[in-house]
Amino acid sequence: MLLGQPLPSLDQRTKSKLASLVKTLQPMIDSEVAKFESDEVNYVLTQFKQFLIFDLSRDFEKQKIKNLKDSPFDDIINGNM
Repeated sequence: MLLGQPLPSLDQRTKSKLASLVKTLQPMIDSEVAKFESDEVNYVLTQFKQFLIFDLSRDFEKQKIKNLKDSPFDDIINGNM
């Protein structure tokens, strides 16, 4: 960030971080899926398709709860400063 420039908006920061998350995950997913044989791919699609989702909402909810529990004053209160 250059001096004097406005900070990115919450929307811009969030979209950038989500894009980074997808860019990190997608190559790993592609690599692992490529290891499946054709019959395994078909079996997964017929037997487990309803489970083939990532629940990022759940992960963000966990982080929200963690952030609520973690106070910036915890270290001071616990004598860790």
